[in-house]
Amino acid sequence: MTECLDRPTGAWLVRALRSAKKWGVRPTEFLGVPGDKWGEMDSTLAGALDMYEDTRVGSYGYPKRLTEGDYEGYFEVEERQDNAQMALDLWRKKHKEGPAPGMVPTVVFTGTED
Repeated sequence: MTECLDRPTGAWLVRALRSAKKWGVRPTEFLGVPGDKWGEMDSTLAGALDMYEDTRVGSYGYPKRLTEGDYEGYFEVEERQDNAQMALDLWRKKHKEGPAPGMVPTVVFTGTED
C-alpha cells in the first residue's frame, strides 16, 4: 500500500488521507464509502499513511531512499518568486533589531484579487 502512496499517481490519496486524519473522520468516510464504523480498510489506509509519513525526511518531504546513497547530485535548487516571503525579507532588512518584545511579524495580503 505504501508503494502506491509513494507514486505520483498516489498523491491525491495522500492528500485525502491527511485530510481525513486532520478532520478526525474515517479514511473511507472521507473517500465517500458508506458505513458508520471503523473497518479493516480504514486501519489499512491509516497505517499506510503513517508508514508513508515515517519514510519522509527533512522539510522537503522526499522519501529517505532518495536522500541517501546513490542519489547524491540528483537534487537541484530552483528559485521561485514568493511575494509573501519577499515582504517578510524586506521587513527584516529594514528592522534589523527585530520585532518588539512579544510581537511576531506576520505577512498580510493587502491587495485585491481580480
